[in-house]
Amino acid sequence: MNQQDPTLARAMARDDNSLPLDAFIRSISVNIEVPHMLLLGAGASISSRIPSASTCIWQWKRSIFLSNHPGMEQNFEELSLGMVQQRIQDWLDTQPGFPRSGDEGEYGFYIDRC
Repeated sequence: MNQQDPTLARAMARDDNSLPLDAFIRSISVNIEVPHMLLLGAGASISSRIPSASTCIWQWKRSIFLSNHPGMEQNFEELSLGMVQQRIQDWLDTQPGFPRSGDEGEYGFYIDRC
C-alpha cells in the first residue's frame, strides 16, 4: 500500500480541491520538469486583499468627485453605501465624456483619469 503524506492525504480528501501551501509547494517541486499552469478565477485577488476591479473603479470615481468638491471627504468615506455611490454617479453622469455606470470602458477610463 502506498504511504502518503498525512497532510496531503487530508487535503486530497477535502471537497474543496485545495491543498495546504506546504503540500502545494512539495507537489510543484516533485514535478519541476513538468510545465505548470495556474488559473485564478474572479475573486482570487479579493482573498489576497487586492481590491476588485469594481472597488478600484469606485475609489477612482470618488477621487475625481472629491477633487471637484473639496471639503466633502468625510461625507464620502464609506463607498459601500448605495447613497454615496449614487451621489457620486449622479455628478459623474453630468460630466461630458464620462462613461455611464456599468459601461465596459469604465475601468480603462477611470484608471487613465486617476
